[in-house]
Amino acid sequence: ELILGERCRQLGDGAFEGCDSLETVQWLGDTQTVGDAAFAQCKKLEWLYFGDGTGQTITTTGNRTFENCTELKMIYLWASVKEIGDSCFRGCSNVRASINEQDVPGLQKIGSYAFADCTNLAMNLTWFTGLTTLGEGAFLNCSYLKSTEIPEKVQSIPDYCFAGCADLKTFAIRNTSEIKSIGKGAFSGCTKLERVMNME
Repeated sequence: ELILGERCRQLGDGAFEGCDSLETVQWLGDTQTVGDAAFAQCKKLEWLYFGDGTGQTITTTGNRTFENCTELKMIYLWASVKEIGDSCFRGCSNVRASINEQDVPGLQKIGSYAFADCTNLAMNLTWFTGLTTLGEGAFLNCSYLKSTEIPEKVQSIPDYCFAGCADLKTFAIRNTSEIKSIGKGAFSGCTKLERVMNME
C-alpha cells in the first residue's frame, strides 16, 4: 500500500513504474503534476483512493501514467483535469470509469490511445461538454463500449479512434456538432454498429 501525504505536490516520471506488489494507493493531498508512466506496469494495482477535497489541483495526467495496470478497477475523474495523456490507461483491461456529471465539463483533450485496450470500459462521452480533441486510437479495442455521443466541440474523429469496438451499436452526433472530418479506420472492426444518429 502507498500513502501519498498532504505535502506531495509532484510525482516524477516512472516514480512507481513496475512496482509489482503495489495494490492500493491512498492520495491524501493535492498533487499538481503526475509524471509519465508514474504507475505504469503496476500489475496488481486495483484501487486509487482520493481523500475528501484531494485531487482537485491535478490538471494533466502524464503519458502512460497507468499503462498496463491490468487489475485497476476504477477511474475517478475530477473537475480540474483538462487533459488525459497519451496511452494513459492503455491496456487497463479491467478498468471502469466513475463519472460525476458536474466534474467533467473541464476535460478538453483525451490523448492518443489513452483508453486503448480497456476492454471493460463503458464510458459515454455525453457529459464531456468541454472536450475539443480526441487523439488517434483513443478508444481502440474498447470492446465493451456499446453506445456513445460525441460532444459538440469535437472537430475531428481521428484515425482508428473507435476501431475494434466490437459491441458498439449506436454512435450519435448532434446537428450542432463542429465535426469536420472522420479519419482512416475510425470505426473499422465495429461489426455491430447499426446506427449513426444525427441528434437535435
